[in-house]
Amino acid sequence: MINFKSKSVDLLVSPDHKMLYSTEWKFYKGKKEKWLVNQAFKIKDLPKIIIPQAGVMEGKEVEYISLSLEDNQPQQGSALTRTVKKLKIKADPFIKFLGIYLSEGSYYIHEGKHYKVRIVQKDTEKIKIIEEVLNQLPFNYFKMKRKNGTYEIVINSKLLTRYVEKFGKSADKYIPEFIYSLSPRQKKLFLESFIMGDGYRKPDGKTYHFVSKSKKLLDGIQALYATLGISSTVYEHRMGSKVYYRLETRKTKSGEDKYYSMVRSVEEVPYNDYIYSVTVPEGFLLVRRNNKIAISGNCMSMRGVKNPSSYTVTSKLTGVFKENEKTRNEFLNLINRP
Repeated sequence: MINFKSKSVDLLVSPDHKMLYSTEWKFYKGKKEKWLVNQAFKIKDLPKIIIPQAGVMEGKEVEYISLSLEDNQPQQGSALTRTVKKLKIKADPFIKFLGIYLSEGSYYIHEGKHYKVRIVQKDTEKIKIIEEVLNQLPFNYFKMKRKNGTYEIVINSKLLTRYVEKFGKSADKYIPEFIYSLSPRQKKLFLESFIMGDGYRKPDGKTYHFVSKSKKLLDGIQALYATLGISSTVYEHRMGSKVYYRLETRKTKSGEDKYYSMVRSVEEVPYNDYIYSVTVPEGFLLVRRNNKIAISGNCMSMRGVKNPSSYTVTSKLTGVFKENEKTRNEFLNLINRP
């Protein structure tokens, strides 16, 4: 295998893997198309290789978001009546709220009677911004100041509590799936609100830094940034038995969002086992290894085992998949499971 590695890229591929890349001269001085396509073994000896890591994904503008809640209400005697409550909410303020909640919020359910969503914040100016967002939503809330100066906002709503409950607590939080398909503008609304809680701009004034107990949440932030053409890296930190995660976005020296990485270190790694690949219509996909992302080419079809000293062939079935139909079918059944 061939390992293209830098501080922000860790791409391990087979020698014949299709690579999307650029040379230093072509990327910075070339007047035509920046990106080239070639097999990994043909470019591994280049002194500097630029690997793309992110790209802008077109989404769609959403005007409203609908929440619904099914509930069983006791009537006379022991009969239960199922009721469905639906609420249509303006998308922009609700997207902002979700960013605030996932970074600063929690929910509370007691004895199936009390349902509360809480947001805690120390900064007075940030509290004002949060209230401006909440004032655009159809939920009642109250604010109180704790003895330590921290503000707490409490929203009493069963519908909202049940909705945010789906996205976990503390170390299990994650981003709602629909956020990834929003327009770039609305994704940025979410991220700007999220930054108020778990993020801050580093002293260099360029990059953003996020810290969270939830690996899944920061994985989602990394994926979201990648769809906006911004590369980032997730780091794991341990303090005794506690684990937390840190994400940092990447900028150029001039302060522009970085969507690529320059690789100066390429190594051949001994490997003698199966290699599996996926195929997508456009021929390239976003991958991640050791919390570092890159855009990589896919191979033409799945491949089997060959002599480790030779280059594999991906334009046809080889090795065990060609020789053993039963193994081939078992593998296809596994990857086709929903």
